[in-house]
Amino acid sequence: MVVELKDLAPLLLKKERANGDIKPAVLTDVLRDGKAANARRKELINVIERHPVLSDRNMMFRNHTERYEFGLKKAYHYVKLLQDGGYTNPEDQQILYKALGEPLGFDVHRA
Repeated sequence: MVVELKDLAPLLLKKERANGDIKPAVLTDVLRDGKAANARRKELINVIERHPVLSDRNMMFRNHTERYEFGLKKAYHYVKLLQDGGYTNPEDQQILYKALGEPLGFDVHRA
């Protein structure tokens, strides 16, 4: 009986995870600069996910004109969110920007 790797891989991965002594929550906190920073990152990502305009990621399904117009709308709402939410910390702004999932029209000016 020949077992293909694609069928065997999930079983091997499950076995390795069961035998592992590393807790994913602890590892995530270490990789994300601590528990408080990770909680803050999740909180900021949820702000974007709850926003009706900023959570839209369907840019590739729009034509050029629609992408341009929606990009302007998204940029406006991003700046408005920063102002209204009082997000003055550059790290918070970067987390929010990355949560958008795509660059905005003024990305070159953020450098």
